[in-house]
Amino acid sequence: MGRGQPAQGARGALGPGRDAPPRAAARPPLRAGVPQAQEDPDLGHARGTGPASVGRAVRRHLDRAADDRGHPPGRGGRGVLELLLVPRRDRWGRRRPGAHRRSGARHVPRPRRPREVGDHRVRGCDRWRLWRRGQTLRWRHADLRRDPHAGGDRGCRAPRARDAVGRDHRGLRRDVGRPRTADRGPGGPGGRGDGDRGGGHRGADPPRRGVRHRDRRRGGVSDRAGRDERARQVLVVGAGPAGAATSYWLAEAGHDVLVVEKKRFPREKTCGDGLTPRAVRQLLDMGLGPRLEPHHRYEGLRALAHGITLELSWPEHPLYPSVGYVVRRRELDELVAARATEAGAELRQGTEAVEPILEGGRVTGAVLEDKATSRTYEVRADYVVMAEGANTTLGRKVGASRDRGYPMGMALRGYYPSPLHADPWIESCLDLRDRSGSSLPGYGWVFPLGDGTVNIGVGLLSTFKHYKDVNTSHLLDEYVATAPAHWGLREGTGIGRPTGGRLPMGGSVGPKAGAGWLLVGDSAGTVNPFNGEGIDYAYETGRMAAEVLDDALRSGSRLAIYQYPARLEAEFGLYFKVARTFARLIGRPALMRELTRVGMHSRSLMEWVLRIMANLLRPEELGPAEAAYKAAAALARLVPERAAS
Repeated sequence: MGRGQPAQGARGALGPGRDAPPRAAARPPLRAGVPQAQEDPDLGHARGTGPASVGRAVRRHLDRAADDRGHPPGRGGRGVLELLLVPRRDRWGRRRPGAHRRSGARHVPRPRRPREVGDHRVRGCDRWRLWRRGQTLRWRHADLRRDPHAGGDRGCRAPRARDAVGRDHRGLRRDVGRPRTADRGPGGPGGRGDGDRGGGHRGADPPRRGVRHRDRRRGGVSDRAGRDERARQVLVVGAGPAGAATSYWLAEAGHDVLVVEKKRFPREKTCGDGLTPRAVRQLLDMGLGPRLEPHHRYEGLRALAHGITLELSWPEHPLYPSVGYVVRRRELDELVAARATEAGAELRQGTEAVEPILEGGRVTGAVLEDKATSRTYEVRADYVVMAEGANTTLGRKVGASRDRGYPMGMALRGYYPSPLHADPWIESCLDLRDRSGSSLPGYGWVFPLGDGTVNIGVGLLSTFKHYKDVNTSHLLDEYVATAPAHWGLREGTGIGRPTGGRLPMGGSVGPKAGAGWLLVGDSAGTVNPFNGEGIDYAYETGRMAAEVLDDALRSGSRLAIYQYPARLEAEFGLYFKVARTFARLIGRPALMRELTRVGMHSRSLMEWVLRIMANLLRPEELGPAEAAYKAAAALARLVPERAAS
């Protein structure tokens, strides 16, 4: 059989109705029945890894493997060389420029077109490298015949087969959507063909469409045809505030949206449960005003420090209401997600996106896992919005990471019964102290819920020098024990276990957009460093992402999504920079004490601070708060930020 011809009765390797391109004349095999490996001139390099040396090594290995197995000449076996082309990446999935020089790996140029080795395809990708261990070339040989004794011999290492959803050795999707060898038989999709197919499944028939088998990577049951999924316009991963808002606005614009949520509603989240006027405005715009009315409404902030108490009402603003609400996240998230489904979005609960589908460097969907059945399947989409929260999995897999030079928040909260559960003020303690009166780092809050309980919690910024040594559980216990007497809190009466988490702040995660994907909400690190608020910015970034995606889908331009980072920068860039500078200043306990001591003696000053920290600055009016912020912003523009550590 000629090297440029497909096997008898099989379709061409490039797909139905297409034969493989003409190939260069091959050398005669060294032994009958043992084919010669493809020598790809694009995969070579000097000093022992060029095409000639690789080809000789492969032929010797195939020849020796055939002898060890005792295969008679002309048996019809097929050998496949699988080169391990692995991108050097750090622990966060980012490529490491120059890593090949430190490890001794050699650079592999990108092939101009896919090359074939046997019946498989070797695809090139930017900055892939051929790993070497010392002077030994790592490569693998597999006999892909349907032979119960194939594989596992002492002369070769068994290949790592792709699993049912097409994962490669890194766990990323590189070839989904292209015809696989297991599906290219004369009997149509799933046919057995000529018995010479199967991506490394040793000693058994190749998997056919609809055949379930064990996913060796995750240990779950995987089925390539578990669902007949149609392609969507947008896949939203996560149904929290950011994901639900994105889904609502896209569905409201008439787009086909699928949103998946890892857990099932109602579910708990680490949060203070407080909605500021900016967040209330977003919920009103989504038509949720009547559904907010049954929940607890509050008028402003009560600030406590150094024995002084100030009650500060929400400032008047032309765009935002002067009220806030306290709603448990388990109720709020379900409320907004239901609103998205009413607008036309499809919601799947108990479904986790385990990895992105990558094709040609572009995200074209995700592999989903049904948590109840452990079945995985793929969903294709024009765009994928990643709204998984602070611990985004897909974001890390596509290269997004947190800038460690930016501040990060840590929070712990619990629920306690309180006779003052309907108080019209949320409370913030700016001067934490333990039972002995010693000063503690961080700040505390008490948010009344109106249902007999209060949300009480503590927060801490990473700008505090020894924040890693702080026990937040101990911090919460001390705050509960020393909270003002009017709350009537008692130790040991907490409802459920306290929960905590870390909050990336000030736009610290990037990039926020890439080929076919966007980050929104906490996944993009858009928590306000001034006050730790994340719900409002999740709603706003989700709405902004929906507007950008609407433009991209209507115009058909894939480049339109890159307007999203620019819009985020225009809306929040300078404000977040000022907030990051403030977070670094208050990370010094002595300076924090002096600032609060001065501020608590001036109601006007604290009202200005509240307007700035809640981001309620008036766009068309220059009041004292706006003037103070303008001066701080001018200084922030001049001061370079500390480089990422």
